[in-house]
Amino acid sequence: MILINIIEYLNNKISKLGVCYGDIFANISFKNELLNFKRQSIEGVAVTYNEYSPFGHVKIKNKLIKKFYEKPMLPDPINIGFYFFNKKVFSIIKNNQDDDLETHFLPKLSKMNKLGCHIHKGYHFTVNSQKDLIHIKQLYKKNKSFFKDL
Repeated sequence: MILINIIEYLNNKISKLGVCYGDIFANISFKNELLNFKRQSIEGVAVTYNEYSPFGHVKIKNKLIKKFYEKPMLPDPINIGFYFFNKKVFSIIKNNQDDDLETHFLPKLSKMNKLGCHIHKGYHFTVNSQKDLIHIKQLYKKNKSFFKDL
C-alpha cells in the first residue's frame, strides 16, 4: 500500500493525519473533523454521505412490478473518500505493498472495531468523468458562493 510508504516520511511529531482521494469536492471542515477524531478512542474515521440512487427502483412480486421508487435514498451511506487516522495504526495493521486502502486496510481496521464514521451533512460531488467535471464547473459559475467553504 503506497500510503504506508508515505507515512515514513512524515514528521515524527505528527500522530494524526488526514487522507483523501482527490476526486471529490465537499464542504468538509478538516479542522472540525480532526478535532472530533482526536476526542474518540479509535484508530480511524471514514467520512460517509447519505446518497440518493441515481436510478428509479421497483418492488417486484411474482414477476410483476408492484411499486415504483423514483431515486430513493440508499439504505446505507457511501464512503466519500476522506479519512483521518492515527499514524501508529499503519504499523499495527500489516499490509503488503500491493494492498489497497478500500479492499485490505479499511476492512482490517473495521474488523478490529477501530474504524468510526462521520456522516457528512453538507454537499459533495464526485468527479469520475469529464462530464462530472463540466457539471461542477457549471454549478460553480452559476453560484460561486455555494462553494465558498471549499
